[in-house]
Amino acid sequence: MRAETAFFEAFMYGFDSDGAEISKNQIRLSYLTSVCGYGLAVASTPAIIDARVGIWEGLLDRYGGRELMEDLPDSYRVRIEFITTLFDEALGLVDQVNGHK
Repeated sequence: MRAETAFFEAFMYGFDSDGAEISKNQIRLSYLTSVCGYGLAVASTPAIIDARVGIWEGLLDRYGGRELMEDLPDSYRVRIEFITTLFDEALGLVDQVNGHK
């Protein structure tokens, strides 16, 4: 989550330096929508590695072998918690941007 703050600040810098006339909440919502969408795909990576089927069969060995298998449950949890936190924030921003309480 600490890195996410830095990522957003860098993302926001582009808008600030160009003098964009859009609210920070709308920019944050756009950013969160992108991150959550990408994050959901990334969150499935442990499942793909765990399955070891088809073209994904070699992924386990390439990214850590047995040691990685032991870390998969924690990896699932961390990824899902990260996306859930950002998703909840995005839902709150949807209401703010749309003028709902």
